[in-house]
Amino acid sequence: MVWSEAPFITFSMAAFLLLAHHIARPSPYQLVLASLMAGFTAATRYVGVVLFPTMALALLLLGNRSRKHKIREIIVFAGVAALPLAFWIIRNVVIAQTAANREFAFHPFSLRHAQALIITMYDFALPISISGWTKALHMLMASVLFLLGLRCFTGRCT
Repeated sequence: MVWSEAPFITFSMAAFLLLAHHIARPSPYQLVLASLMAGFTAATRYVGVVLFPTMALALLLLGNRSRKHKIREIIVFAGVAALPLAFWIIRNVVIAQTAANREFAFHPFSLRHAQALIITMYDFALPISISGWTKALHMLMASVLFLLGLRCFTGRCT
């Protein structure tokens, strides 16, 4: 069994710390290291790709460099951060003939899903034993009352 949480957290924290240090005192080496750590985060767990836009936005909004310089840093960051994940995906395709061992599937939202959502929300708010349609009616009434209260709170109550 391979546990990925410790490396994931370590790479994430290292990426943020290096990026913060780079923003405070710009250094191309720190930017490249922060990018590599973000890339290793994504290669460790695919959800790590959410660091890419977050860190790119931080590069854009923080610091006192010119906009042109910030855009250049974002391009360097994206290019370097994508490398570890790209190598991992290429390795998976070569060895296993699949990038992530996942298949694309589309699951449309149906009436059955809506009913399950209503029942789950109701059971979370008021866990009592009553029929599904009664729960739906209660949730509808609560939603209407909430929307009316919100409308009155914003000053459009008549």
